[in-house]
Parts: sequence; structure tokens; C-alpha cells
Amino acid sequence: MSVRLRIEGMKDLKDALRDLPAELRAGAAPIIEQAAERAETEIRSRYAAAYPVRSGKLARGVDRTTKSAGQFGVKVIVFTSAKQAPWLEDGTKDRRTKRNYGRGRITAAPVKIFVPGVMRARAQMVAQLIAYVERAGLVVRGG
Repeated sequence: MSVRLRIEGMKDLKDALRDLPAELRAGAAPIIEQAAERAETEIRSRYAAAYPVRSGKLARGVDRTTKSAGQFGVKVIVFTSAKQAPWLEDGTKDRRTKRNYGRGRITAAPVKIFVPGVMRARAQMVAQLIAYVERAGLVVRGG
């Protein structure tokens, strides 16, 4: 008994599989950029609500940049250039002189704004990316 398997359109399938990463990148790029924009906007507004505006550098320092991540990757970085942001996010320890005079601390109760804002935007982005690749016909498993 002989068995014969004939597949038609194999070249078309290979071409489609080769182009798939580029197509996925094209569709994923706006999702990633929108998530970074949401994070930036949320962080700026939360900084303005949590701290008095003196110079405006804290909110103005939040920015984003898009970088190349290879042929099929998209990379957007949300960052802050405000020097006081780490102090306000994490606070500082109580500072004292050699004679034990108190010099205070920065933010006795630090308010976490930057990292939670980025994490919320990333969670939304991941959910949108999963939905996007599933619409493209891929199966997503795991967490």
C-alpha cells in the first residue's frame, strides 16, 4: 500500500509565515505606543494631584521615547528626568548631623506614582496584545 501526501500552496504558506512577524509588529506598534502615552499622561496627572506645583519639573520630566528593538520588535520607554522623582517615590531616611541634630527627611510617607502607573498601562497593553495576536489566529497560553 502506498501513501501519497500532496500539499498545494506550500510556497504561499511559507511566504505568509515569513511575513507574519512584520505584520504583527505593524499592528502591535500602535498598541504599545498608546500604552506608553496612557502611562505618561496618568503619571503626569497623578504627580500634579499629589504634590504642589512649584517649578513644574516633576510633571514635565515624565516623557517617553521609542527605540528600535530589532527587525520585529517595538520598544517604548517611559521615564522621568526629574531629579526629585526618586526621592518623592521612595522617600529618604531620616538625616542627622554628627551631633544628632535632625535634618529631616524627604516625604515621610512616600507616594508611589511612577511604577504603579507604568504597571497599570503595561497590564492593559498585554491584554490588548493578546487579543490582537489571537485575532491574527495565534493561540496564547499561560500567564
